Amino acid sequence: MRTRFGENTFGNCVTLTIDGQETFTLMYEKIFKAKTSILIANYELDPRLRFIRGDSQSSSLINNNLARSSSGSTSEPENIKLSHQNYTASPLQDLLFEKTKQGVEVKIIVWQPKLIIRLLPT
Repeated sequence: MRTRFGENTFGNCVTLTIDGQETFTLMYEKIFKAKTSILIANYELDPRLRFIRGDSQSSSLINNNLARSSSGSTSEPENIKLSHQNYTASPLQDLLFEKTKQGVEVKIIVWQPKLIIRLLPT
């Protein structure tokens, strides 16, 4: 527990990604695997957002990443695979509703960005 602002915390993980498909696949995986809480902070949020496209390339990315992360084994547990297939085309709102049904706490902060007007030289 933090006792003051700016205090270092441990156990955090940061993954840098370049490709949008990889980024959204990782975001989907983290939400899908959440057991206790999901915290989302963004300036814009579309509940219809689909993290994963219906193409085979996206599905193989998810299958490979889930298999790699599941307790070091090379194959994906059957229950994750079946559940995952149900959500490949589901929008964000459906995924979050399902997680709340599983007892996961979901908190979302969305703020309205201020329009920044940049003066251009004439």
